[in-house]
Amino acid sequence: MKLAIPLARGIVAPRLEQGEQFDIVEVDCVERRILSAGRADPISLDPPDLARWLASERIDLLLLGELTASQRHLFEGCGIKVVEGAPPGAPHDVVKGYLRDEICDEVVVDAKD
Repeated sequence: MKLAIPLARGIVAPRLEQGEQFDIVEVDCVERRILSAGRADPISLDPPDLARWLASERIDLLLLGELTASQRHLFEGCGIKVVEGAPPGAPHDVVKGYLRDEICDEVVVDAKD
C-alpha cells in the first residue's frame, strides 16, 4: 500500500493546506513494515489538484491530522482512502503508529462545511 502524508517543516502537518511537502511511503500491511519512503513537492495546494496529483501517484491512503468533509470527499472520489487523527510528529513514527493500529480515523463533520 502507498501512503501520502502532508508535511510542514518535516513533521506531519495538522491540516492539508499546511503541507509544504508530502512523504510518500510504501508499506507492507501484512508484515507491518515500511518498504520505501521519499519526499515529493505538491503541484498545488488546491485540494482538487492535490487529489488528482496523489491519484496519479497511485496513492492508496492519505494520512493526516484533519481536513474538511468536502476535502475528504474529493480524495475519496479519486479512490484515495483518508485517515484523520495523525498526531504532529516524524512521518515514519506516524506511519509505524498507523501500522500498529494506534491511529484511528477521528472524523468530525463540520456543519458549516
